[in-house]
Amino acid sequence: MLTLRAWKVIVIVYAWLCMIDSHKPSIYDNVTRYAEIADTICDDCEWWEQYADCGDEILELGCGYGRVALYLAARGCRVTGIDCSALMLDEARRRDQHSLVQWHCGDFTQAHEWPQKPSSWDGIILPANTIAHIHQLHQLQQVWQIALSRLHPAGSILIDTFAPTPNLCSPGASILLNYTHATDGQVYHLWEQHDYHPDTGIMTMEWQHRLHPDHPVPGQMVALRVWSVAELCESLQAAGCTVRHVAGDYTNKLYAPGDELLLIHAVKQ
Repeated sequence: MLTLRAWKVIVIVYAWLCMIDSHKPSIYDNVTRYAEIADTICDDCEWWEQYADCGDEILELGCGYGRVALYLAARGCRVTGIDCSALMLDEARRRDQHSLVQWHCGDFTQAHEWPQKPSSWDGIILPANTIAHIHQLHQLQQVWQIALSRLHPAGSILIDTFAPTPNLCSPGASILLNYTHATDGQVYHLWEQHDYHPDTGIMTMEWQHRLHPDHPVPGQMVALRVWSVAELCESLQAAGCTVRHVAGDYTNKLYAPGDELLLIHAVKQ
């Protein structure tokens, strides 16, 4: 039987290990590297363009370094992007050479940190798994309530996130993506290790960016919430939205089990 002293040692060691893990770098710390990867492997911009007409006023929540915002702005939309990362927004402004987008630093789960605007938005969008960074249901509902208060009566809320598939949520699940870098022509290997906690819906994900698939490198971490289709739709409906369409894998076909991505189009009731 363990003594009280032994239990104290176990608790101290466990806390120390947790502290070490919590200090692993985030995948967003290296903005340049993250942007290089996303620019190369993401192909969702044309999907967002289907829902945004030239001249529409669009607000992107969690705009990051501006990949989607700049794409829509170049096609005639009037775009504002909000993100809580000053580093990401610095990269966005660097890329926005013609000042096409209004960039705003703030936490979009807090109403007072949203950009101030005299009129309403035609579209509020959350691309690239932004919604997965909201871990609590009450925060999610708060975002929808704020969004509805700023949305034009005929406007839309558009969300994408990854779907809870076995590839993502099985114990020890991992994914290896291979891609050729657009600038240097090198073939890179992006290895993801997933650790899913079904009791909380939280998945910790470790990224390793390798030149050779068998050569481990220091990992970068992020904690994401895996929202189910039902959870997202019910939270939108509870806030006063009508879910118009649920699609999968950056297409307009109806979402089906096994689709890796979940795309939701909601409007005001």
